[in-house]
Amino acid sequence: MFGTIKIPFESVMLLNICKLKNGSKFEDAEMAIGEVCTLTKNNHKNFIAGQVFSYEGFISPEGTVGDRGEEDDHFLLITYWKDFKSHEESHKDKIVMNAFDGILEFLSDTKELGYKLEWQGERE
Repeated sequence: MFGTIKIPFESVMLLNICKLKNGSKFEDAEMAIGEVCTLTKNNHKNFIAGQVFSYEGFISPEGTVGDRGEEDDHFLLITYWKDFKSHEESHKDKIVMNAFDGILEFLSDTKELGYKLEWQGERE
C-alpha cells in the first residue's frame, strides 16, 4: 500500500486536481479517497499504480515563474494507466463511480488532466 511503485515508460498519467469546499479538509475525504483507490486498483487490469498528495500550502519562490498568489486547499489524485482508453473505461464502472460520489461531497471543483510520459529517470 505504501511501497515503491514502478511506472512503465509506455504508460499515461491522469492528474486529478481536487479543490476542497470551504470548511472541508483532506482528512474529511480521506476514507472516501481510500475506497475509490482500492476499488480502482483491484477492479481494473490496465491500472498500473496511483498516488494521492495533499497540498501543504507551500509554493516555491525559486521554482515558480509568474504569479504566486494563494492556492485553494486541494489534493491530487494521480493514476497511471496502460493507455487513456483504459482510464476512460474505468469511468463506466458504476461501483467506482458511486464511491467517487463520496469524494465529491467534499469538493467544489475537480479537473482531470491526461499526460503521456515523455521522460523518466532515477539518480544513479
